[in-house]
Formats: sequence, C-alpha cells, structure tokens
Amino acid sequence: GMENFEYVYNQFYDPQEIREEWFDRSHNVYIDQLIHNGAIGFVLYLVMLLYALYVAWGYVARDKYVGFVFFFLLLTYALQNFFVFDALSSAFLFWAIFAFLIYVKSISWGDSLLVNKGQNQSKGTPWMRVPVMVVAVVGVGITWYFVNYLPLRANMALGEGYKYQIADVKKSLASFEKGLAYNTFADMEYGYQTYSTYINKLEYRTNLKNEEMVKSYEAASVLFKNLIEKYPWNVRLYTYWGHIVESRPEGISYDEKEFEALMKKATELSPKRSTAYYIWSNIYLAKLKDARTNAEKQELYSKGLEVLKLYATRAPNSADAQFVVADVAQKAGRLTEAQEFFEKGASVYTSSLTSARRAAGYLLRVNDYARAERYLEDIARVDGGNPNVWFDLAKVYYLNEKFDEAVQALNKVNAINPELLKKEPALVNQILNSVR
Repeated sequence: GMENFEYVYNQFYDPQEIREEWFDRSHNVYIDQLIHNGAIGFVLYLVMLLYALYVAWGYVARDKYVGFVFFFLLLTYALQNFFVFDALSSAFLFWAIFAFLIYVKSISWGDSLLVNKGQNQSKGTPWMRVPVMVVAVVGVGITWYFVNYLPLRANMALGEGYKYQIADVKKSLASFEKGLAYNTFADMEYGYQTYSTYINKLEYRTNLKNEEMVKSYEAASVLFKNLIEKYPWNVRLYTYWGHIVESRPEGISYDEKEFEALMKKATELSPKRSTAYYIWSNIYLAKLKDARTNAEKQELYSKGLEVLKLYATRAPNSADAQFVVADVAQKAGRLTEAQEFFEKGASVYTSSLTSARRAAGYLLRVNDYARAERYLEDIARVDGGNPNVWFDLAKVYYLNEKFDEAVQALNKVNAINPELLKKEPALVNQILNSVR
C-alpha cells in the first residue's frame, strides 16, 4: 500500500549490504510505485504518465508554445523521478497538468481553449454557479485547514519542544503534547523526535532533575505504545522504544513479557537488523549482576544466547552476529560453543570496526595473540587516535615476538597520551629492552 516502502525495506535490510539504516523512500518514484501499488498499479502509473506526454505533444499542433511547455515539464518530471521521490510540490505539478490535459483531450482540437469568442460555452444554468462556487471555496478552505494549517501548528509545536528539551523540560513536554493534540500525520515524526530528545537528556542527565527524567520517560511510554498500536509495521518505533526502556530512570519498572513480545515482533519485521536482538537479549543478560547462584546465571546466559543465536542464524554472513554469540558464550564458560561461533564469524569477516573489536576482545581473553594481531591492526587503521588500541597492539606484537613493531606501537601511544605508559611500566621496559 501507499507510504509502506519502509515495511518492505526493513524486511530485506541487511547491514552487510546497505549502509543507510533507515529509509522511507527509495529515491526513485518508479520503484516506490512498484512497491506501494504492485505490478498493476505500477503499469497504470506508467500509462497515465505516457498518456499525459502523448496529449501534451499532440497539443503542440494547436499551440506550439503551450504544448512544448507542458510536454517538457512532464518530461522533466518523468526523468527526475529516477533520482527523487514525490513531494507535495512535484506531485501537485504532475496532477494539475494531467487534469488540464484531460480537459484538453475531452474537447475538439479545433475549439478555442484560450480565447473566448463571445460564445457562452457553459452548459450549466446561471443559478447553479453560486452554490458551486461556495462549495468549492468551502472545500478549499477545509482542505487548507487540514493540509496546511494544522501541520504548520504541529511543526511549530515540535520545534518549540525540541528547542527547550534540556533548558525547560516541562515546557518541552507540554509543546509535544500540544502538537500531538492536532492529530496530524506528524505523530510518527513526534515519536522519532521524542526518542532523540530522550537520548539527548541522558547525555545531560547531570543537569536535569530525576523527576524531569521520569516525566520524560512516562511521556515517551504513552506515545510509543500508542504509535506501535497505530503503526505495528514500523520496526523503527519498536527499536527506539527498546532503547528508551533500556535506559529508563532508576526505580522505574516495566512489563517484561510485553517488552519481550515487542522485541520479538521487531526481529520478525526486520530479521537482519541487530538492535532488537541485542535489546531483547539484554533483558536477561542485564540481570547477571544480581544472580546469586551459578544455576541462575547459566539460565540467564541460556536465554540471552538463545536470542543471539537466532540473530546469528538469520544473518549467517554477519561476522558481528557470530562474534557476539562467541563473546557471550565464552563469558558463560561454554568454550566449545564460543569457539564454534567465533570460527563462523572469522570465515565471513570483512574489515569492520565493531566486528574487529568483538573479535580482538574474544581472542585476547582466550590468549590467542597470534590471531588477535590482525583484528587489532584493523581497529588501529580506523581508530588510530585511540592510545589504548596501540597499547594493546604493542602487547600483542611483543608476545608475538615482533619487537620492532611493538616499539613503534609504543611510540604511537607516547605521541597520543604519554601518561598511559606509566600504568604498566614493567611491560613498557620489557618491550623497550627487547630491541636493545
């Protein structure tokens, strides 16, 4: 259906193939039409467009100037559609010209279209003109109110809410509530901006009162529950809500079963998107710090790993999906399972900062320094300004008996943050003495 490109996109989204995480358009009108309306709707759209071009070209014989203007306007529109999506301005232009051309085609080419020769061409009776005009004016007014005025007020309220998100939380929340009360189609955007402002508040939490964070969470809770009920296909809402629940103010409870169901739904809507799996698994893994017995810990690890292995199965070509299972399994003491998933990840690994960090961390914990070297080098290429990376790499080079490389890595550390060398002076001296 119309405006549902995002639903299809998320079903096939694969971070290994697509860099852009969220898309609500393909930036190609023809692809959008095909996805929104299917093959039949796509063909009908092409027929309308080609028919409009045909009529415009035919009108050239009647009025060369007007005919060429309409024809090339339509041709420009048709060509730009390969690279953009329809906005109100471009769609209005197309449909307005299309309507005019239908009128042109409905009459004889020999009739005068632009010059009134004194003949009254109106078939209607004079008394009908006034009510028709009244209905038209009222219709335009109502349309303007709902299409222009209310969205404008909603956008103004959204802007005000965003402006005061930190400076005046109460005013910000009131503005968001006011904007939502207009009941426009901006409600989804309000959800996205509510998430954005909540994450921003987490960064400035020390400047805010706990009461303000609680009020912000409660407002987000009400909004996202309503939006998910209204737009159950929008996986973005599920993941944003998941982030908010994860970072809820201390002491705030939530319905765990309901939350599990929402995250499960999110993974079904977008099977290869990692975020919902990680949030879902963290429901269990976050409880490890409070587990008192090993049996309790293993049960929590099992539940978390079950979710992560589901992701690894659905995204077999994602090294990160395999490495995260290896990471958690290793911490749970399930070394055979951990090694199995690590090897799966290593077999599909391509240079990636996130995956390299997971792999390097795993290998350092199991003392496999020879293999850790490659991943640390990949990290250093991307995050070369991080002295901790170079310090880890210096250790690994030293343990792999690459003493010159180890000294070079220490020189990098010294250039970025000399204080870091003082944390392990014995190791630093061993590395330096290895080349003397």
